[in-house]
Amino acid sequence: MASDSQFADVRAEQSSATSLSQKLYFAAWRWHFYAALYVVPFMIMLAVTGLMMMFITQFDGRDGEKIAVTPQGTALSVTDQAAAATTAVPGTVVEYIGPKSDALATVFRINTGDTHQMVAVDPYTGAVLGNWDRRAGWYDLADNIHGSLLLGDTGDRLIEIAAGLGLVLVLTGLYLWWPRGGDTSVFIPNLKARGRALWKSLHAVTGFWISALLVIFLISGLAWAGIWGGKFVQAWSTFPAQKWSDVPLSDSTHASMNHGNQNDVPWALEQTPMPASGSDVGVTGTAAGAPVDINSLVALGRDLGLEGRFRVAYPRDETGVWTINQDSMSGDSTTPTVDATIHVDQYTGKILAEVRFADYSVAGKSMAVGIPFHMGLMGLWNLLLNTVFCLMVIFVCVSGMVMWLKRRPSKALRLAAPPAPKEMPLFKGVLLIAALVSVAFPLVGVTLLAVLAFDVLVVSNIPALKRALS
Repeated sequence: MASDSQFADVRAEQSSATSLSQKLYFAAWRWHFYAALYVVPFMIMLAVTGLMMMFITQFDGRDGEKIAVTPQGTALSVTDQAAAATTAVPGTVVEYIGPKSDALATVFRINTGDTHQMVAVDPYTGAVLGNWDRRAGWYDLADNIHGSLLLGDTGDRLIEIAAGLGLVLVLTGLYLWWPRGGDTSVFIPNLKARGRALWKSLHAVTGFWISALLVIFLISGLAWAGIWGGKFVQAWSTFPAQKWSDVPLSDSTHASMNHGNQNDVPWALEQTPMPASGSDVGVTGTAAGAPVDINSLVALGRDLGLEGRFRVAYPRDETGVWTINQDSMSGDSTTPTVDATIHVDQYTGKILAEVRFADYSVAGKSMAVGIPFHMGLMGLWNLLLNTVFCLMVIFVCVSGMVMWLKRRPSKALRLAAPPAPKEMPLFKGVLLIAALVSVAFPLVGVTLLAVLAFDVLVVSNIPALKRALS
């Protein structure tokens, strides 16, 4: 039989385990709370602007591609359509956006010198159906807020920090939610609860069900951000221009084709140098004897198997190239695997470079699928899924704020943060994790270390500040 001392040892171990579990719980809760203070406003903003962009794209189109026309036999040549556009809006055509069906308008982007105007043309009659500044629409406003808060690089960095801390929010939230003691009721909300308990149940269960999708959205968003995406992931995952044998390269990258905050170039190609016109290299492109113009480029796109809508960017200067592009990120199709970018010499009509989905790296393929999924462009199912997801994100944010207000002492001028556990045995481990995160996600890691240092070195040693935050 076990002795009393053995029973005492077992009870001590159980007590120690409980104490450690409680400390870990309170530590996770405190970090969850701190991360939420910063992340929640951004999450609500991203969800609201995301909903705006999805529904504008669905019902109006971000480039006016939803303008309907009545089919009337054979369409005019694209050259004649472009001429009609520049007659109405004098300037230089820089992009052709083909219609998705015979019952939709053709759209041209025209550089007027001061701005880029979008002009919709009836492909059968040549009638100009409307023109507008591409950067003046509701979609553009929502996109600029979503990507940079209208603050340029500063806004981009703030959102990148929010996305990274969002991952911290998910991980700590899952730890707090994790079933304990065989409890399986955490998979469905406890609607019998009342008050703060009900809000906690709704918050935790909803957060659990959106956690995997939220991670996908945060990672795809981070990969589009300036530091982690542009300097780390994208730089190592860019399509290598060396695959284009003996093709002269421009000093410009594919990112130069973007207009304002709009990203029209596939993620995997943005940092890849553009090929240059003016040599004899390349393979057969436009039909022999045909002029190298927008008519022959559109015909070449069809010959290369591009169906439905695709876009043709005009050469920008003497060494520029024609670029035929079909990209699900830009709403050209709902199937990322058919994405294609083809560059054609403006003098010879030869194909200098052709990049398809299969040519991307693993990261490039992931982003080629992840971005249109993120934007709700992969069909009706994607729009509905993302709509429900965004609404659930907003609910999780609001319910978290309600829980905080209900827990916070009435009329108390205090933040009411969860208490910090004393004598945390894994403190060195937390520092190590923060350091590793700093390497993987620089802005997020620096933020975590700064908050940790502030909490340990400042808050803990200034009684007045500690009372205000406790």
